[in-house]
Amino acid sequence: MTGIDRVEFAYLDRLLTEPAGCFALVRTGLGYILLNGDGARGFFDRLAGLVPWGKPDIWGRLRRLPDMQARAEADLRRLAFGRCRHGGLAALIARLLPANPIYLNVGHSLASARTLMALGRTQKVVMLHDTIPLDHPEFVRDGYGERFSSLLSAVSSHADRVICTTQSAAVSVSAALTGLGRCPSVTVAPLGVSLMPPADAQLPDGHDPQRPYFVSIGTLEARKNHALLLDVWEDMAAHRPEGGLPVLYIIGRRGWRNEDLFRRLTASPLYGTVIRELNAMDDAGANALLRGARGALYPSLAEGFGLPAAEAALAGTPVICSDLPAFREILGDYPVYLPTDDRYRWRKSVQELCERERDAWPAGGRLRTPPSLPDWDGHFNVVLSTI
Repeated sequence: MTGIDRVEFAYLDRLLTEPAGCFALVRTGLGYILLNGDGARGFFDRLAGLVPWGKPDIWGRLRRLPDMQARAEADLRRLAFGRCRHGGLAALIARLLPANPIYLNVGHSLASARTLMALGRTQKVVMLHDTIPLDHPEFVRDGYGERFSSLLSAVSSHADRVICTTQSAAVSVSAALTGLGRCPSVTVAPLGVSLMPPADAQLPDGHDPQRPYFVSIGTLEARKNHALLLDVWEDMAAHRPEGGLPVLYIIGRRGWRNEDLFRRLTASPLYGTVIRELNAMDDAGANALLRGARGALYPSLAEGFGLPAAEAALAGTPVICSDLPAFREILGDYPVYLPTDDRYRWRKSVQELCERERDAWPAGGRLRTPPSLPDWDGHFNVVLSTI
């Protein structure tokens, strides 16, 4: 799951326990699907791997959807409490939802003007994770900057409350919404930071836990700045034999607008041996690698929260990251903060962690005491007390 996927998953998990009950709204290519509590629980169980996905139905086959999407949409139709075409949402909501519902949108989707207007007088609460698509359009998918601007316009016009996950994001979000003419009430609620137990984790073939290694976890997109890590490892390779280099695990799916990195990565003589790309590792495996790493590396050029870096800190793994407001706000003085234009200092910090034997680290294998990090109970206490 991406960071936003994880937030949506956490919300569904929590809201399914609400005594008042919850509904879930899904947009598909054929229209909207409304799930009641039982349907939402069934969909959650599939997402969590507790129940297998069903087979595609005729609509998925006719539309030639990718297999996983076809199976998911077919199960949603089987679980549906109500369905409608794209123009019928207002009638569906009026017919099937109880009076005075609260609409929570935490994924930068389904918050279009059309959707929010169709919800009528429903209280509308939208999470805006950051303004990166506005501030750094060069880092987002083609066309997403325009869609994000439309999202902000819809929120400014129709939302009742905005949730931000850091104070720094709240400042930029508030400024953007004010510039559009109206800024709804803003609540700052840091995301919960948690780690899946590493039990039964499948580690990569050939992994040597005795050899020093580092991890960088997150989608391989341009703003994550993996190119700096390649610079660091190539610099180290120029000064020592390959057998003396630490391993770098780059964990995450390949993203967008990053073709130069992908070409450079696969062309590197270090690729597959010292630099290993893991695109399909599950959370248990990633967390197991994280706990045994000499350090976690995050040279990001922009962040709204920085969940992978926070998870590394929770594990007690040393963090080296760029000096960004979101990192400072959540992680305090736990990481080593470095400028992203100083590869020498990044290389020096990596080498220093390599030279210190992990078995000699104090506090049960931790160089530093993890910071006090937010949890999901705290997040929901803040959010649910304001709506």
